[in-house]
Amino acid sequence: MCGIAGILYKGEAARTPVGVALLDMLDGCQHRGPDSTGFALYREPMPGRLRLRFFVGEGTEAEAAIARIKDKLREHQARIVDEETVASTHRFIVEFDGDLQRFAYDMEHAAKVISIGASLDIVKDVGGAHDVDERYHINDFDGSHGIGHVRLATESNVSPVASHPFWATGFADVAIVHNGQITNY
Repeated sequence: MCGIAGILYKGEAARTPVGVALLDMLDGCQHRGPDSTGFALYREPMPGRLRLRFFVGEGTEAEAAIARIKDKLREHQARIVDEETVASTHRFIVEFDGDLQRFAYDMEHAAKVISIGASLDIVKDVGGAHDVDERYHINDFDGSHGIGHVRLATESNVSPVASHPFWATGFADVAIVHNGQITNY
């Protein structure tokens, strides 16, 4: 069982408290299953720059993953502008103007990509909405729109990798949340 929330501020400046709204809405969904929570957060696009977020693990595993990512970024002549590690994820802001699909698929070989976009940043982790907020400060996020999802694993492990939203691999700024069941006849 899952719960989905979304918000879009039409005609508003991209400095609207989207994080606060999504946290409030997901509070109403927590009874559906708090094993993991994710947010697709959209802010003003950065022309010529991309936001990238990866699952990197912790300790020496994270160090190795970050080194692989940096090697791939150099291969694509993507210049790192900013980076940050939060929990088991690492976020980069890079200057890049090449072939996005080729870049995205190559980055998948360096580490598990959570999202890539000029305006998109997907944040997801184990726990309820407020647990994720404590680590990633969703409450402080201002932007134009967002999608939130709380999850109760029914057929897979409790893991942020299996949690929604998902990034549409190869396409900047596209996040997907679905609540469907596949049935074979």
